[in-house]
Amino acid sequence: MLVACLTVAVGACERYDELALTPVGTPYFPLITGAVFVYDVDSVAIRQNVETLYRYQLQIVVTDSFRNESGSYNYILQRSIRPSAASAWRPADTWQVRSDANQVVVQEGNIAFVRLALPVEVNKSWNGNAFNTLGGIEDCGDRQNFTCDIYTIVSENTELVLTSGETINRVTEVVENNDPDVITITDIRRSWYAVNLGLVKRDITYLEFCTSSACLGRRFVENGLRYTMELNAYEGL
Repeated sequence: MLVACLTVAVGACERYDELALTPVGTPYFPLITGAVFVYDVDSVAIRQNVETLYRYQLQIVVTDSFRNESGSYNYILQRSIRPSAASAWRPADTWQVRSDANQVVVQEGNIAFVRLALPVEVNKSWNGNAFNTLGGIEDCGDRQNFTCDIYTIVSENTELVLTSGETINRVTEVVENNDPDVITITDIRRSWYAVNLGLVKRDITYLEFCTSSACLGRRFVENGLRYTMELNAYEGL
């Protein structure tokens, strides 16, 4: 089962006297300074059709926050990894999250993604790459030949059963891409967010197939990734 109190570097079940809360209206990203999230990660890297499995844990600690120009908050996320629960955490990188009444933007290193559009509504769509230059394979609808990466909310207030068997309630699913093409590139990305928990699962399948005359259509993966992360434990919410 999910553990709501962890013993980690920031302290077990520590009460924080000065909390910077996420603005009202973003229950799917309930960030609070001092909150800790631990995820189990399975990452399969594929090179020339050979798969290599990397299994580890990812810890995200909300270390700080500051008020931004829009009057809401930016949150600093310190990410660390370890190969198993018996190992020490090793710092990985630092991300930021900001939100307002319309969206939640996650700054992953130097690249910003609009991970959620607000308020949450089934069938709502938006350009996840609106704040970066990655573009996408979909039409932005502006008649200016710009390309987008269209995210869509496909369900709300549902149940999600994790690999551990734990059932999470009040979950919203976002499909970030759903291109199952098995000739050139398969690109399927989905994320699940739970009320008062935030991100509980992320699933990515990205496969670049060989397209030369010798292997076209044979599903030979030149480069690819199968990635799943699921929430294992949290504290501080």
